[in-house]
Amino acid sequence: MTGGQVLRAGEHRRMEWANGGGTTYEVIASPAGASPGDVDWRVSLADIERSGPFSTLPGIDRLLVVTEGESMGLTVDGRTTSLAHLEPIAFAGESQTSCTLTSGPTRDLNVMARRGVVTASLDVVRVSDGPFTTDARTATVVVVVVLEGACEVESAGVLGLGPRDALVSSASSRWRGDATVAVVTVRHAPATHRRTSGVRA
Repeated sequence: MTGGQVLRAGEHRRMEWANGGGTTYEVIASPAGASPGDVDWRVSLADIERSGPFSTLPGIDRLLVVTEGESMGLTVDGRTTSLAHLEPIAFAGESQTSCTLTSGPTRDLNVMARRGVVTASLDVVRVSDGPFTTDARTATVVVVVVLEGACEVESAGVLGLGPRDALVSSASSRWRGDATVAVVTVRHAPATHRRTSGVRA
């Protein structure tokens, strides 16, 4: 199997929230170093320390899953959903969104995808249920983030990954171990739906 880029937990870019409500650890973004409102796509982990509003991000489709902590209430345009541990939710970045911590601070995995440029999906997989293979044949890139436990991935050799480590790859990889991982699949949007200007290569 061809290799990928390993991103270790200690290498993620740390950013404090402007409103002081938490801290974001950027796993990977495209283009690299862009602000949340300017990315084509981004995968990040956030430590939410108190209830409060989310930033408004027009044109961004968002995915979120609680990876640590019991639960969180997410209110999107006036409708509140109780998010259980490891249950993903999708919402639009331009929506009026806020969270209510129901059982103390949480850690969440966040995916952002610019509408009309890329699409993204988020799946939570328990590797301990048996080995699995990420299928990158139809994807632009696949990002796998270890949420709990430890595992090995066969990708140009055998690599060991622990909590918050990630593998970024455009090839298929085989995983095994005792862990829970988030699989983020990013694809280019169909050409008929892409933006006609400002699209980054």
